[in-house]
Amino acid sequence: MFSGPIRGSGTSFGVILSWNLKLVSIPEVVTFFKVDRALEEGAVDLVHIWQEVANRLPEDIFIRLKLQHWREHDNKFMVRFVAMYLGKIDTLLPMMDQRFPELSLKQKDYIETSWVETTYPSLARHGPKTD
Repeated sequence: MFSGPIRGSGTSFGVILSWNLKLVSIPEVVTFFKVDRALEEGAVDLVHIWQEVANRLPEDIFIRLKLQHWREHDNKFMVRFVAMYLGKIDTLLPMMDQRFPELSLKQKDYIETSWVETTYPSLARHGPKTD
């Protein structure tokens, strides 16, 4: 059972009767990208395009975005696009160029890594460790 503390008020109440969980296979290598776009760079237009594009992408790619304060500049905001693709760069790059070219991703924006490394931002930010 749950109530107000979970996305509601005292008038919200519900009972969970069942829960389904679907497991998916995760390949050994996934592709990750994180890019920032300033409002002055057309970030608002990119958000509108993302709303149209994101739900039409294949199920093996997930793109989210977040509006946040740009630490290096006072009173400026940016939109951060973060994505994970269950595959390699060589298939993601042409897909993004075709379906979301406005994001203007470059080869250097993509990181091939393990899924575990994408779950920890400090690991994903720096890419996989090499010996």
